[in-house]
Amino acid sequence: MDRRWSGASGLDVSTGQPGLPVRVTGQFTYREGPLPDAAELQAYEDVEPGAADRIITMAEKALDARTAAALMPIKAEAVSVTVTAVAYSLLPLFAVVAAVVFAVIGYPLGALFSGVAGLAIVGPRIIAEVRRKH
Repeated sequence: MDRRWSGASGLDVSTGQPGLPVRVTGQFTYREGPLPDAAELQAYEDVEPGAADRIITMAEKALDARTAAALMPIKAEAVSVTVTAVAYSLLPLFAVVAAVVFAVIGYPLGALFSGVAGLAIVGPRIIAEVRRKH
């Protein structure tokens, strides 16, 4: 005999008549994290001695890997900012040196362009410093 129960009301779905009272209970546990709960960790240790230590070591290594991966773009940005700052600071010097070298070896057009580039790069900085001091 196939009886379908509607749940806590205890009605027999096939006849609509009262049936046996039904109580449905359940338990749900939610946990989040790299390690199992203590009972489960102990169960692993009981089955395989040393397993709990290996699981904890694995979780520590996974955390170290996530931390290193998160720091990678931060370190790359720091390096790129440093390289950009140094290049931006040295570019006018290189342009002036190139202008002098071109002038000495007899390339006046190259000397002119390098000198103008150097002044174009350093000029706004000089003006900004003068304005800031006054």
